[in-house]
Amino acid sequence: TKPCYKFKRSPENVLIHAGINVNGMSVDDKRNTCIDFNKRHSSHSVKHLQGMGTDENEVCAAASITLMANGYSQHALLKLSSDAQRNTLIVKTSQCSGQSVAWLQSQPTLTIAMLMNQGGCCR
Repeated sequence: TKPCYKFKRSPENVLIHAGINVNGMSVDDKRNTCIDFNKRHSSHSVKHLQGMGTDENEVCAAASITLMANGYSQHALLKLSSDAQRNTLIVKTSQCSGQSVAWLQSQPTLTIAMLMNQGGCCR
């Protein structure tokens, strides 16, 4: 069986699933910790990630964490942009959830990560 996570909106809730506790940190420190995680788990530069909002960085982290739980290595993720990770997550979620790729493409990435961590996708 694979690990399954219950994501909710907040850097604290997302990063804890990667073993990173940001409770008690300032908002800026939480954001920077999320950016650091994403730099180590995507093809994006720090500059690119700094240009993204905190919510976007949080969602990128949720996608990476979910893909790692489904067999993707950190090394493999380093070759993928957040868009490529989202597309990979859509295909994987479609295969186990019964949702169509077209419907999943219309959903926010966090929703897709949540679907990948429940029901038939969580075995």
